[in-house]
Amino acid sequence: LLQEEPDVQTVERYGTRKGQRQLGIDLLIEFKDKSLAVGQCKSHQRCDETLIRKACDEFLKHADRWRRQGVKAFLLLVAADT
Repeated sequence: LLQEEPDVQTVERYGTRKGQRQLGIDLLIEFKDKSLAVGQCKSHQRCDETLIRKACDEFLKHADRWRRQGVKAFLLLVAADT
């Protein structure tokens, strides 16, 4: 669905090789204006504060690296039953 957004140029899976470190992200997103964002995907039965906090904390461990590469935003994409 993200690929269908009008301002999105490309969405690529990150860390697709087995055992590759993902550095807190699952997706690398390039917008038509050449700005970058990264995304982390979660699929759980329940989405709660703990899930969100843990995902954000994992990304923040590597935030400086992504900033140096020009990333301007972090997107957390969650699929949950509740």
